[in-house]
Amino acid sequence: MRKIYLLLIPFVALAIFARNIPFFSFDLTITQYVQNFHTSVFDLLMKAVSSVGYGRIMPFALVSLVTIISFLNLKIEALYLLVSSVTSFMAGSLTKLLVDRPRPGSDIVAIYKEFADNSFPSSHTLTYTVIFGFLIYVAATKLKPSWQKYTILGISSFLVATIGLSRIYLGAHWASDVLGGYLLGGFWLLLTVNIYQAHVQR
Repeated sequence: MRKIYLLLIPFVALAIFARNIPFFSFDLTITQYVQNFHTSVFDLLMKAVSSVGYGRIMPFALVSLVTIISFLNLKIEALYLLVSSVTSFMAGSLTKLLVDRPRPGSDIVAIYKEFADNSFPSSHTLTYTVIFGFLIYVAATKLKPSWQKYTILGISSFLVATIGLSRIYLGAHWASDVLGGYLLGGFWLLLTVNIYQAHVQR
């Protein structure tokens, strides 16, 4: 249990730097490199990956996922998914306010959609890691081999793996914002899994 808190050390360190530095040199290098892969198919894919995480869609998507998990006779797991998702988003939002880092500017990178909130950490990356990471855990440990299990594993793994790339490609976040989202999301996911395991094993 204590080992999962080690994820907070690099996250806090990165947050402190991000509080004082608008972006790192490697951030700009990575964004320019990723945005060079500009094709109609890749563009559509990156937009589709991020689309689930936007404000009007995410609550509906989360409720849908919780409902699906409940129908699979995993009501406790559905509750943990809901609580973990909401609390991690709140933690990410609070961190955004404290770090107060500006989004990438359209004068230096291509911006596909303007956002009014701050940049660090990437909320999309954080919530995808928590939500779909927990779905991966539940599917891997609770579901028997079936098309439902492999569908959940495949889609969830793909979204967690590509959301960071998507946020950079769309000019919504710097690579360091994405890294912060993965670090905080990874911590929150492991914390959720540990609490869940302690709960069900009592």
